[in-house]
Amino acid sequence: MAESKQITVLVLVTLLIGATALLLLPKGPIVFEGDLVVDNYEVTFHSDGTLSERYTYDVKNSGQYRMLFRYWDDILSFEKLGRSYIEFVDIKYPSGTIGYAKDYKGDVRLFGDESHSYTIDSLAYTNEVGAYNPSYFNKGKYELEYNYILHPPIQYDSEVSHLNLKLQREHIPIKNFKIMIAKESIVKVYPHPPNLKVSEDQNYIIITGTSPENELLEIELLLKPDYINSINGFPENISGVRQKTEMANLLYTVPFYAAKFLYALTSLLLIIVPFIFLYIYYRHGKEKSFTVPEFLSFVPNDKLKPWVVNLLFKDEANTFDMNAFYSTLLDLHKRHKIEIKEKENPKYITIKLKDKTDLDHFETKVI
Repeated sequence: MAESKQITVLVLVTLLIGATALLLLPKGPIVFEGDLVVDNYEVTFHSDGTLSERYTYDVKNSGQYRMLFRYWDDILSFEKLGRSYIEFVDIKYPSGTIGYAKDYKGDVRLFGDESHSYTIDSLAYTNEVGAYNPSYFNKGKYELEYNYILHPPIQYDSEVSHLNLKLQREHIPIKNFKIMIAKESIVKVYPHPPNLKVSEDQNYIIITGTSPENELLEIELLLKPDYINSINGFPENISGVRQKTEMANLLYTVPFYAAKFLYALTSLLLIIVPFIFLYIYYRHGKEKSFTVPEFLSFVPNDKLKPWVVNLLFKDEANTFDMNAFYSTLLDLHKRHKIEIKEKENPKYITIKLKDKTDLDHFETKVI
């Protein structure tokens, strides 16, 4: 195969591989759907700390799951505490199931048939709310709603207040979510991850997106300094709340977008690598065309005497032949050491010695 065809095939093959890989790369968050996912997750948070969650669970297989639930990393309590906590209010659960909540102490509160309290108590995590079906859930979608009052830690100074609303850490895949936060006290919103879509209407800041399994989902808020009077939380007066929040989010955001940049760079390289090959080929690897005559019309090294050349290329290294003799005569004639003339009969010549100086041993023997 000709060289030009080989490089053409190489470029086309690498371009095809790159384009295929680019098409296969995910264009957004990767959500691996298993046998159980959250089809839709809606959150509403009001300035007084009231939090409402509505889950739409999508069960893919019948007879596989008997509990649909969520649990908190923070303290869930049925009673008032002297530290930050989540106060459980109530739950709305599917018909034919048993709603439940288990607080940080392990106490269980049931809604519905209480005959399964031991089973629920043994299976549920602390700080968990959910629905239990003793006959297992059939394939389909199930909606649950959980209501709480948050009593969070709040950092504040004379300029702003700070609240971190951590909604999810370890969780099943969430295909779609919508978080609505009352905007009357909001100064700045920092969603985590930072690429979530943020919009607003007349009353709410609205954050939407998709959350793969176990991806952190939280909203960090800067609020007006008097927000501490709107919510029954646990305020702490510190200095530089805004600066500390901005720095923390910068340290969080830079690696995130650096990874995004590397992703984009990788995608670009998949396409341009074939053209890099092509450039290197034309710059350094392409065969050059030369016109070479059938017979060379020059002596490669005219400083070598004819007999030396004959010695080098004829048989063994110490072997001469008659060509060494004849070529030496011609060379001596050319150098005006002898004069060779033809007689009238061209079969005969005369050789006249003109100069015996500067002759080597072989040339002396020839003369």
